[in-house]
Amino acid sequence: MIGSVRKSIDAFFGWLNAPVANAAGRLGLFRIIYGLFYLWYLATQSPGMIGITPNSFYEWPITILQGWPMPPSVAFIENIESLLAGCLVLLTIGCWTRTMNVLVLALGMVLEGYVSVVDVERSNAMMAFFIPCYMLLVGNWHTAWSVDALRNRSRELAPVDPREVGSSFKASKLCLLTFVILFMSAGYYKITGSWLEQPAFIGHATILVAIDAAFFDLYVNPYARFVADTPWVYSTMMWGTILFECFFFVCLLGRRVRVFVFSMALLFHTVNAIYLWVTFTGIMITYGAFLDWQRLADRIGLDRIGETVAAIPHRALYAGSVICAAAIGIGWNSTTFSRSIFTAGDLITFQTIWIPVPIFVAWWCYETYLRKRDPRLW
Repeated sequence: MIGSVRKSIDAFFGWLNAPVANAAGRLGLFRIIYGLFYLWYLATQSPGMIGITPNSFYEWPITILQGWPMPPSVAFIENIESLLAGCLVLLTIGCWTRTMNVLVLALGMVLEGYVSVVDVERSNAMMAFFIPCYMLLVGNWHTAWSVDALRNRSRELAPVDPREVGSSFKASKLCLLTFVILFMSAGYYKITGSWLEQPAFIGHATILVAIDAAFFDLYVNPYARFVADTPWVYSTMMWGTILFECFFFVCLLGRRVRVFVFSMALLFHTVNAIYLWVTFTGIMITYGAFLDWQRLADRIGLDRIGETVAAIPHRALYAGSVICAAAIGIGWNSTTFSRSIFTAGDLITFQTIWIPVPIFVAWWCYETYLRKRDPRLW
């Protein structure tokens, strides 16, 4: 018995610490994608509204908010949000990355903690907590594609090759394990909750969402009435969702299976966002932790931009980054300009951001199933 447990533990850590090609480059580029996505997500939210929420919503604050203002003032929430935006800018650029990682984790937890108290379905634990936590502990996403890395190079410290085979990718593997647990728990709560007691739930929800979309002058699902009036359609959707979530663990069986499962999940989210006006958009960034961004960067020649930036003195890069972060943070709630930068003037919404996803899915499947596979890839 003890021997079997020990073998299982050894196998787990062997999988977790196995070297992965392009590890540093993938994580460094993912840091940039993560920071930009988080800034976009923050720009589309209105957490300041938490400050005018009735006191009755704060009767059971979560543990991390014990001792914090209950309810918080609008100014308090807006200050937290502005500080978070400034720290995210520095994290994205890669200035004092580990320090910014800590601040983004702490500020994000506080902000999402208040959101969870008011509306738990709007909170986003993967983006605000698990991803920055894992990257801080074992990710090393500061060693490539960052101003910190350029500074180390100028000091003649040993540079990190973004394409080298390394074990720092364990942070993304921990994200995968957490992702699997969250999906499977969602399926479990659907089975033990009200989904099976109300088999027409999805049909009714489709109609209600279509009414809301029409009221807010958004895209209305033309198939809403068909779904609501056809029992086998909404029953299939219900059971398909439950089975997909309960068997999400199959993505642990290998890269080819994982890419297939994730591709189906992304397309599922895309259809929900565009046609059903239902999506947990914040979850999108988690899939980015598993993409080989370095391989894509090599394909489009992103190194040329990197070398151009490397020619700038690192002191000037730090100074410019601080000025940029301060300007965006200060203007985050005092003007609409800072937010409009990351939403492209409100063109990138919780629906439109999903439109390019099928293109990424096609590229991911092409790289996985049609190109010659590097055995070191994960």
